[in-house]
Amino acid sequence: MVQIICDTWKEAKGFILQHPELIGQVMLKSEGKNITDIYDPNHTRDWTSQISQEELIQIIDSIENILEPSIKTGSNGVYKELLSDQRWIDKSNKIKRRDFDTCTRCYNSVVLNNISELRAYLSNERDFEKIKSLFPYKPTDLELKECDRTNSIVTHGYIPSIGLWIYDIVHTPKCLGDTNYKGIIFSNKEIQTDNCKWASSIYNSINPTISDYKGINRHLYWQYCESGNTDNKLILSHSVSVDKVPYFPRDYRGIGILTYNQYSIIFPLFQLNTVNLLEVHHKVYKKINGEFIKPWEYEDGELETLCHSCHQQQHKEENIKIIHRNTFK
Repeated sequence: MVQIICDTWKEAKGFILQHPELIGQVMLKSEGKNITDIYDPNHTRDWTSQISQEELIQIIDSIENILEPSIKTGSNGVYKELLSDQRWIDKSNKIKRRDFDTCTRCYNSVVLNNISELRAYLSNERDFEKIKSLFPYKPTDLELKECDRTNSIVTHGYIPSIGLWIYDIVHTPKCLGDTNYKGIIFSNKEIQTDNCKWASSIYNSINPTISDYKGINRHLYWQYCESGNTDNKLILSHSVSVDKVPYFPRDYRGIGILTYNQYSIIFPLFQLNTVNLLEVHHKVYKKINGEFIKPWEYEDGELETLCHSCHQQQHKEENIKIIHRNTFK
């Protein structure tokens, strides 16, 4: 069997993401070991069998915890010695599942070089051609006239990885009944959130659906935001409903939103292969009798899922509050 020798973990990770079927042949030169020996030293798994995308992300996450535990702390090294502990791995995986494997700040947004790259996230060529033919959507004058101005926009700040400001807005289109979902808006400058014109609706063209993995037709929706501007970048994002219940089944990993300047198209995702692996951020730190509690001892609400880029940025922007408590025997 031919070995693929990588000088650094970054190089090995990039290769594995592109060729997961070859993970058993990847050797990390600095460790003198195969990647699979680092993750599975007792050889309990058959590495010739197919690996799902979800399992691949978990494997890479675990290897990164072993090789580079300090990467998980952003700019703060409070817990770098404990992040490879199985109790933290279990806790962080629980939080990621709760957040539907989505960065709560940038929504796993990635810039596509062209619309053809969308094929990797859909199940067949027919669905790709349908989305391509509908996007970008040009609302009619009547549709734009009926747009509302709203102040229900939430800012998530500037996202360096895509070079834009990101916002979300809670939509409840009539075509979705009582289902709320987060519409995602990008801009190359800060938006005045109390004066933003937007619209969202189902496509009225013939057969505006794509089929899911069970053969059930799922509707496609368009979104328009007057203040939107992606600097001509084509951006794919991953969202869920406001109540964190995906409009589409979990198999799709939530809702895909493809955005170009003012226009977006919304559709079910099959997968979101983002290089930005997910991490779990502590929104506060706690000390008891002067000692930090263990990273896995926090309440779920004190933790949130972020991609690595947003995690680092969060630590740069935020002075995390430390809660002190003393106990007396």
